[in-house]
Amino acid sequence: MASTSASLPAVLFSGPDAPEKAHMEVATMTQFQFALFLWAVILVSTAQLIFITWRCWPLLCGLRVLWRPIRSKVYCVWCWQALHIKQWYPARWSSCMCMHHFHVEQKRLAVRRAARLAACPPAAAFPVVVGEAEQRPMHEQAEVLA
Repeated sequence: MASTSASLPAVLFSGPDAPEKAHMEVATMTQFQFALFLWAVILVSTAQLIFITWRCWPLLCGLRVLWRPIRSKVYCVWCWQALHIKQWYPARWSSCMCMHHFHVEQKRLAVRRAARLAACPPAAAFPVVVGEAEQRPMHEQAEVLA
């Protein structure tokens, strides 16, 4: 029996190791409580998910309306670049911009355009020659054209 007791943990045997055995029972009870807590969390989360799904069913039915903004975000190369994952952007996807990055680019181009116009000298004023038809009133122009 001595050889068997050497290979098995001392907790399984009664005797002088009783305090260790009591400590093991407390730890086992704590693990049981933890497992019970995890099951409770899973059950409550499932109940919440069912309740939210039941309450939001009209919204979930309208996800087709939401698919376009979601799709534009998924396919936006700029969003992938902002998240530092552009190297995984699939090559087969056509690149397009989401509305956020479209507005950012429009603002950037407007600033560049304003700077370019400010840097250019104003154009020379060319004299505008008004034609004979443009000087007449509209009812007379109709007679000339007819």
